Amino acid sequence: MSSTRKMPVRINEKKHTTSPGEHLILTLTDSPDAGFVSAKTGETHSRGAVVYLGKDVTPEMMLERYCRVAPPPPDREAALQRLSAYCEALQATKIGNVVSLSFSPDNSPILKVEQEFFLSETACKLP
Repeated sequence: MSSTRKMPVRINEKKHTTSPGEHLILTLTDSPDAGFVSAKTGETHSRGAVVYLGKDVTPEMMLERYCRVAPPPPDREAALQRLSAYCEALQATKIGNVVSLSFSPDNSPILKVEQEFFLSETACKLP
């Protein structure tokens, strides 16, 4: 099973900031306006900035967090396959890029880079 160390987080377009700890998981519904769901609040978002997590996140972990804020998907295996494809799509993105989500005809997630390097150099802080 695949895993990732990158996840998108919610961004505030007006303040030009990110929300640390508010990770975005792809929507597991079949609605045409699919996007991201916040693992913290359950709100939907159309874009997110990719950040480094520092630990592996598996599709099972994502599904567990998703089920805390949204109704569980009817088919668990299909959801895990979709989340696995999401992990693989995240591997191709760069940290700091702003991405949006769409789906291919076979229901695989496609991450589109909307903007590179969302935060300015002065806003990037190391601990």
